[in-house]
Amino acid sequence: MPRYFANEGESRPSKIVDNRSCEMCKQGDESVLHVLWECGIAQDVWAGSKLCMQKCTTFRTDFLKLVEDLMERLQVEDLEYFFVQCWVLWNQRNSVVHRECILGRLHLEPRGFK
Repeated sequence: MPRYFANEGESRPSKIVDNRSCEMCKQGDESVLHVLWECGIAQDVWAGSKLCMQKCTTFRTDFLKLVEDLMERLQVEDLEYFFVQCWVLWNQRNSVVHRECILGRLHLEPRGFK
């Protein structure tokens, strides 16, 4: 998906960057599913999470199908954990894309869920 950057003081973008690769792993095409589930960084986070969900589902074609599957399998508390972790991962992605900084592994674990 194209990324739009506005120059300082401008209200609309002046440059369009058409770069589809994931900014975090530089390997896959960036999509919601990739950033939150398939990316190597996301996989490491899920593998180390209290739910170990990475191994509980089969291949998915989009994020909505993944969420639907997890809603059938997980308890409410675990779904809450999943969505908070997704927010943390997306926030990490935004830090990389917009500020070019990567947070450490400890920052990728939702607080209060350990």
